[in-house]
Parts: sequence; structure tokens; C-alpha cells
Amino acid sequence: MAIRVLSAAILAASVLSAQDTSSDLLDQARDKILTSIRHLPNYTCLETIDRTYYARPATKLSRHVMTEPPSPVAVCGGNGTAKPLREASDRLRMEVAVAGKYEIHSWPGASRFDTRSIEQIVPFGPMSTGSLGGYLSGIFFNPRAEIKFIGKKSHGDREVFEYSFRVPLEASHYGVKGESGWKDTGYSGSFEINLATAELARLVIETDQLPLDTGICRVNHTLDYHFILIGHDEFLIPRRSEFETFDVDGGATNSVTAFSACHEYTAESSIRFDDPAGSGNPITTAPKVAAALLSGIPMTLALIGGIDAQSAAGDPVYARVKKTIRALGSKKVLVPAGAIAHGRILQMRYEYKTSEYVIGIRFDTLEINGAVLPLSLKPGREVKPDSRESQGFVRRGAEFSLPSTVSVETGALIRVPAPLRGPVIPAGCEWAWVTVAR
Repeated sequence: MAIRVLSAAILAASVLSAQDTSSDLLDQARDKILTSIRHLPNYTCLETIDRTYYARPATKLSRHVMTEPPSPVAVCGGNGTAKPLREASDRLRMEVAVAGKYEIHSWPGASRFDTRSIEQIVPFGPMSTGSLGGYLSGIFFNPRAEIKFIGKKSHGDREVFEYSFRVPLEASHYGVKGESGWKDTGYSGSFEINLATAELARLVIETDQLPLDTGICRVNHTLDYHFILIGHDEFLIPRRSEFETFDVDGGATNSVTAFSACHEYTAESSIRFDDPAGSGNPITTAPKVAAALLSGIPMTLALIGGIDAQSAAGDPVYARVKKTIRALGSKKVLVPAGAIAHGRILQMRYEYKTSEYVIGIRFDTLEINGAVLPLSLKPGREVKPDSRESQGFVRRGAEFSLPSTVSVETGALIRVPAPLRGPVIPAGCEWAWVTVAR
């Protein structure tokens, strides 16, 4: 009996010691997180986001009994039996920074950040914000958040303390935008702190079940963090983020974000908020011509550099004007051959069912002898799919022309069959455009 009592006493002392250590470790991690968050507004990172879309497969009907798809309640309750099928994937790249309490975004290389919300800049597909500090503030510096020590874990030769947390709805600033607009939600999850360094290593978040009228059952988010040297200081930056949504119709999305090229922005790259078009054209030093081209002017462009499977929405594209453009009924040169059109990829999506890429492109400026003028274009004609090769292009000697294009405001949406090898759209590819009113 004495041995049992002694063993129990030792166990109790060990538990109390672990709890004291876990509390101290949590306090140290909080201090490091707070220092990092305070400096983050001076830094920006490049996000590369790979998103995959899943659809619930069609329910097979019995020969004798008509079966119905599972109800939203059954799907959100985890009772659905059909495994989602991979439907499409896309990629985008954006610059992200923190301004005050909010994350702001721009296209890569832009001279200014955009005041619009992320869903206005990227109006399609799932997007999330909060990775650079919003989630951390809502958990580690929220007096209503409940944090509990779970225990010690090992990842190879690295030991971590794991904690659970819970943020109730009334103390939450976590919002999810679905079909019925924004809804606040409570959330819970866990996080890990490196025992040797007192640094946050991983954060796992799961929302409460969302109202069915949002069209979404729940959202999961897993973030892997690390401290990196930027300038003369170290900052807590996400290394990788995985964001999952589960829909009431049985579909789902998975978005994996990699963070890179984190750097301090200076006076030369100061944040500006005067770009409603969101073009993000990196040309800022050349003088601008006051007047844009008139509408209805045909223009043939040849792509400089190809677009391949690793390209992303947000990547810049450049094209060369093939033929000199003169004023109607005059020899006056409006645009010389060789002038460079600057634009961006706005969508880079792959559809698995048809094995096609859907690529959105928009050109927004034209560089002529060092001067820059605004440019708005739409497809000038459709290319008939005669003599199409397996790559989806019509070959005429060394020339290529695009498959049929669809005008999307200013720009084009292009469907291209996936090539067996090589670029999706090769360098030198030519297609016709016509100017439109800006």
C-alpha cells in the first residue's frame, strides 16, 4: 500500500510539473507571437495558392428503388457515403501584407496594394485571410478563448507541447462568407509549441457547423509556422497553409498555400490605395500618354514567353504588336510594330473531365518607345477548330493561333486542350484583338 501511495504521489507531482512547464511555455510563445505581430505591417509575402475542387458523384439509382441524394443535414453530419470526385484545380499568386488589423493584397510586382476585399479581387473559388496574424490574435490574445494543455508529443527528434483551444461564437471574429452572406462562427482546434524554442509550430482550426443557408457545412484550416529572418529581425510566418471547405451538396475544396519571398516594403514600394481597376501594372517610371486608343482598332499580338502548367493567375504576360497600326485613311502611325502589351493571367484552371485548361488573360497597358498608355482589348475573332492538332492549336508553318476565345469584359477566356508535353500556350502564339472603350 505504501508503494502505491508513493507512486501516486510521484505521478501527481509529475503532472503538476508538466502543467507548470506547459503554462510557462505558453507564456513564452505568446510573447514571441506578440512581438512578431507588432512588426508584421512592415512586411509582405508572396502567396502561391493551389486550389482543388471536388464534386459529389451522381447517386446511382437502383433498378427497383428510386434513391435520393443525401440531405444537407446528412452530409454535414458526416453520414454521406459518396466520396467526392476531383473536378478542377487552379493556381494563383498574390502579394499579401497586413495593414492595421486586416490583410491586404495585390498582384505580384504591383506598385500598390488594393483596397478591395479579397473576394472582389478574386471573385471565384475559396479564399481565406488571417494567416499572417488574424488567427493568432483571435486565439492567443482573446480573453474569452479557452486553452487547455493536452500533453507532450514527438515529431522525430523534435518534442512539442500540444494544447487545445475553443473560441465561442460570442467571442469570435471568424467570419465565413457563403451563399447567404457573411456569418460569424465559433471555432476550436489545437496548436503545437516547440519545447526547445517556445515557438509556435502548428495551428489547426475547425469551425462549428455552419448554418445550412451558407451552403457550407464547415471549414478546416491547418497552418505550419516558422520563424524566418527578414532584414535584421525574425518573424513568425506561415510556411504552409491548408484550407478546406465542405459543402452541403457533398462537394468540397482544398487550398494549399505556400508563402515565400517575404520582405520589407519601403518608401519606394509604399502601400497606395488608388487603383480601383486592380490592374497592378508594374510600369511606374515611364511617362503616360494621356489618351487611350480609340475603340474598334484591330491589333494582332504575339505572346512573349509561353504559358505552362506551372503558370498562375496573377502572373504577368507580355505580347508584341505584330504589325504597324495606322490611323484610318492616313499614314499616321498609332502603334508601331514591336510595341509591347502588358497584362496578367486572371485565371489558370484545369478541368479534369475534359482535360482542358481554362485561361483568362487581360492586357491593360501598351508600351511604345518608353511611354505607356492604357489599353483595353477583347478578342477580335474566333478561330475555327479546323486542322487542330492534339495540343489544341492550328499550325501554319511556324505560327500558332488560339482556339476559340470568349470575351470577358476586357480580356478573354480561352479553352485549351491539355498538351501531352511542353507549354499550354507556346511563346510566339498569335491572336487577334480589337480595342474597346476603357
